[in-house]
Amino acid sequence: MYLYRNAYAITPNEKEFKSMLKNDLILELDPKFIIRTMGEKGIDVLNSNLDLLETIHSRPVEVFNVSGAGDTVISILSYCIAKKNDIITACKIANECAHYVVTKPGTSVVPRDLFDTIYIDCGGI
Repeated sequence: MYLYRNAYAITPNEKEFKSMLKNDLILELDPKFIIRTMGEKGIDVLNSNLDLLETIHSRPVEVFNVSGAGDTVISILSYCIAKKNDIITACKIANECAHYVVTKPGTSVVPRDLFDTIYIDCGGI
């Protein structure tokens, strides 16, 4: 039994994505979207057929700590989807927020005023 079967989206990093492909796990889980996080290369948004819908690039930045970046992506993505944003817009917002948290030492959160700016700048509704 798979707990994530038919999920709206899953967010594997590159290593997890390769492992899932190797084991045909993505086909078994059948999520609507796969949000592949790729660190400094950004995010790939794929559909359930593994078709690349969009690559969202990251800007070069001095990284202090990647702890929490994946958590930032999934939490911001969830918030944006709940606010009725499309998957691409939600991923753009999540990518920008993750971009911010990796520039801070230790784990960090995105301050509300910065989030509001990112949300509007990335087309959030």
